Amino acid sequence: MDRRTVIKDLCFITAGTILLPSCLHQDEKVVLQLKNFSLNNKQEKTVNSVIDTLIPKTDTPGALDLKVDAFALKMVDECQSKKDQQSFVTGIDDLNDLSKKNYGSLFTECSLQQRKTLLSSVDSRKDFPITLIAFYKIIKERTIQGYTTSHYFLTNQSVYELVPGRYNGYFPLRSKTPSSKKNV
Repeated sequence: MDRRTVIKDLCFITAGTILLPSCLHQDEKVVLQLKNFSLNNKQEKTVNSVIDTLIPKTDTPGALDLKVDAFALKMVDECQSKKDQQSFVTGIDDLNDLSKKNYGSLFTECSLQQRKTLLSSVDSRKDFPITLIAFYKIIKERTIQGYTTSHYFLTNQSVYELVPGRYNGYFPLRSKTPSSKKNV
């Protein structure tokens, strides 16, 4: 065997041994670092799945198509209190735990109908962990806010006219019936 080939193969094996552990724990690595909190890959996928379940893509663009996920996370990072931010991050893990308990898989791996059922049960019942309820309340509010204030929604779905609106010079007036006149 050639010595150069052995050294080259040994370098490839060493590099693979170093890189392999980082590939195996990809879901636990911090992917999204905001000012006040961070999310790992699994948590970010869960948030995106919740947003996509709330406003899915149909004949109109869904919430993920309009980048509502980035808006929602930015709003949570900058506008929610520290306590709400901690509840938000903990609630993501609580949602995955609930999904594992009910369906045997993570929230992102469930079917659309299972995700809808799970979210509607969180919305209607109050016996879930407080952090899960807080997470769902925050993400639902921010998703609706982000979608209804998006450029697409305001220009295509809800046509917005500036106040006071257009001037219509040909608007018919009702004839005013004179009240009883006093003759002086």
